Amino acid sequence: MDDESQGKGSLEPVTAGSPPAAARPRPPARGLAVPIAVFACMVAVVVVAGLLVYRRQAADVRAQQGRELEAIRDLKAAEISRWFADEQTSARAAGDNPILASILHERSHNLF
Repeated sequence: MDDESQGKGSLEPVTAGSPPAAARPRPPARGLAVPIAVFACMVAVVVVAGLLVYRRQAADVRAQQGRELEAIRDLKAAEISRWFADEQTSARAAGDNPILASILHERSHNLF
């Protein structure tokens, strides 16, 4: 008999009357199927939960940005309104001044 059939080429201990390593039955592969299936389910749950959290947070961020833009819009509108009112007040004051009104009237006639 050669060394391999005697188990000398194998790292497994050789006992009297035991078959060589190649002839022994392998453990069933389905022994790993259950842990792999559980792991796959856990991964799926984590991925789905992550997607749901991401979508919720993205919606919250969009809503917050919308509220900020609305606040900026309102502030700018109020600022423009105050500026326009100030310009109208200045124009009325200039129009109510008889000296300034006569100078403007003379210059406007000289232009045309």
